[in-house]
Amino acid sequence: MGGSLTTLGYSASRKAAIDVTDLIVPQASIRGLNMFRQPQATVTDDWKAIFSLLQSGAIKPIVAKTFPLAEAANALRYLVEGRPFGRVVLTI
Repeated sequence: MGGSLTTLGYSASRKAAIDVTDLIVPQASIRGLNMFRQPQATVTDDWKAIFSLLQSGAIKPIVAKTFPLAEAANALRYLVEGRPFGRVVLTI
């Protein structure tokens, strides 16, 4: 009850449909956040907090696929054509 879902990051221009009664009944909300429209000090503080959560394992990013750096062109093609759910990672 009263929860909130905040979206952060690039969603590859995907469109989503929701049933608004799923928000009305539990009095929930959905928010979007563009960190790069925030003051630089806020962005810096937020990234420190996010990095700390990643290091501790409290949050885990969803990785769709990993490519070696030499296959960056294939990774980009996968992003454009496959529209994956999750991040595409280049490894060095």
